[in-house]
Amino acid sequence: MLKPAQIYRDELQKKLVETWYDERYKFYYDTSGKYELCIPDNCQYQRHFASIDKNGNILGYIAYTYDDNSSYAKWFGIMCFEDSYCYEFIADVIRVIDDIFYKFNLNRIEFQCFAMNPVCDAYRRFIKKYGGREVATLRQTTKLMDGMFHDSILFEILFDDLIYP
Repeated sequence: MLKPAQIYRDELQKKLVETWYDERYKFYYDTSGKYELCIPDNCQYQRHFASIDKNGNILGYIAYTYDDNSSYAKWFGIMCFEDSYCYEFIADVIRVIDDIFYKFNLNRIEFQCFAMNPVCDAYRRFIKKYGGREVATLRQTTKLMDGMFHDSILFEILFDDLIYP
């Protein structure tokens, strides 16, 4: 279930700090250092959510920036705090995407993933299933914790191309 992240700010911050030195999250951070969550006090230009299970536990964090003038959402941050595959969290991510198109009437979603991130293959399957496309490979975009520059893959989904299986 999705809840505004502002309600869970302190708990989300603790969860994020726990990821700083966890190898599973190495593709989430660049070399500029670990940072605290910057959850705004409003939802102007950004929306932040906590994914919560039926017992009130935080499963993950979802955030994005949006531009009403250009009618698109970008700069997704998606982080699952569960050790195993979490269907509840994935359902919340899909709900956020649904809301972008149907509740907030935006036309386009854009997101990136580091090419070496194992989740990149899941993103490729997701966009194929929902009518999106892989737009570009951006070379050497960011230096990560391993000290090397990594390529990013740019994905998009347009409302006109949206498919629901």
